[in-house]
Amino acid sequence: MKNVTLSVDEAVLRTVRLYAAERGSTVSALVREFLNGLAGKEDRARRARRRIAEVGFGLSAQVLQEFYVTVVHKVQVRTTGFERGRSGGMTKTLALLGLIAGVVLHGSAAEVGAQDCSAADVEFVCDQVGPEDLFAVPGTPWVLASSYPEGSGGLRVIDTRDLTTTALLPAASPRERFDRATYGSCPGPVAVDNTHGLYVAPGTGPVRTVYATHHGARESVEVFELDVGTEPPELTWIGCAVAPEPLNLNSVVALPDGGFAATSFRDLGAPIEPIMTGAFSGAIWEWRPGAGWEMVPGSETSGPNGIEISPDGRWFYVGGWGTQSFVRLSRGRTPIQRAEVAAEFRIDNLRMQPDGSILATGQGSRDAPMTTSNVARVDPETLTLEEIIRRPNDETFAMGTTAIEVGDEIWVGSLQGDRIARFPAE
Repeated sequence: MKNVTLSVDEAVLRTVRLYAAERGSTVSALVREFLNGLAGKEDRARRARRRIAEVGFGLSAQVLQEFYVTVVHKVQVRTTGFERGRSGGMTKTLALLGLIAGVVLHGSAAEVGAQDCSAADVEFVCDQVGPEDLFAVPGTPWVLASSYPEGSGGLRVIDTRDLTTTALLPAASPRERFDRATYGSCPGPVAVDNTHGLYVAPGTGPVRTVYATHHGARESVEVFELDVGTEPPELTWIGCAVAPEPLNLNSVVALPDGGFAATSFRDLGAPIEPIMTGAFSGAIWEWRPGAGWEMVPGSETSGPNGIEISPDGRWFYVGGWGTQSFVRLSRGRTPIQRAEVAAEFRIDNLRMQPDGSILATGQGSRDAPMTTSNVARVDPETLTLEEIIRRPNDETFAMGTTAIEVGDEIWVGSLQGDRIARFPAE
């Protein structure tokens, strides 16, 4: 690996260091990720140009160029109004590229065949964009993957049978069916330029409800219907719940009695350093139709991150990122019952498994923080944690954030990079 020396303004370096710390990364890792992404985008662009030539049906280069310019102009006009204020007006470049690819190659969704990006000790599902959270849709071969970086387009679905990936967002013609009766306070649809936490509400029919936390044009939970009766599944936006200021939403879970709950990791713009020393920074917030948002009493935590709920709705389970702990909190009862057990890493996302256990995923360890990707299986009754994966971060995979069981494998996502790691389930 080559070393590169850069000259950077001191103020810029301070800002980048804070950005990296908030994401548990380093300046060097951010630069490396950017350069890898740049090289990867150029490689994908070459493949796309070859694909366009293959499916051009004899269209002249001039016609294709005019089509490209027309699409770029229209999309740029549409996206400039959705630039996020606190990120300094970031243009949604990746969303634009994805939308163009969808129009040219597949219409409403772009499918990419399985790619080989294996390492010596682990296999991967490639062609992702910061898959911070994963959700295996019950009773189907589909896995939803979020796209965490701003401007990345938002949501992908993976076919576990052949490991192909389809970009559901962005789409050339996004499907919308505004459920005003349920989400009357929602201002309407926006360009969803990223997704963070994901949850699919329990169900057995072909249409499932998907909740996704979003940090783009607004801080919100965006709600969709996912039709798994088609291949690939079709996504339809149906509503949203805009978070009250200054919440910074992280994970989300459907409530058995209606509505949903989400964690707020910290206030927007608040420093991360106090969280890393255990200071309370956020809480769980519930949202219900007609009632809106309400903080859950007793849920204040240091960096509340992943969230799950018991099937009967009586218990919340939360990843305490700042305190490196797993929290169990009673719901809807007095007095409040709360138990907390220490973990050996900073717990990020939680995911309930079919056997009732919970996979807790995060980074680092108490002795060497932020150097490994970790997964533990938690018994929510006894509050015992058994670590099942600990992999040192390297150039192939780092900063694990979520884990799910897929057949005889455990898939681990990350807030950075272009892949999901696949470990054998033992």
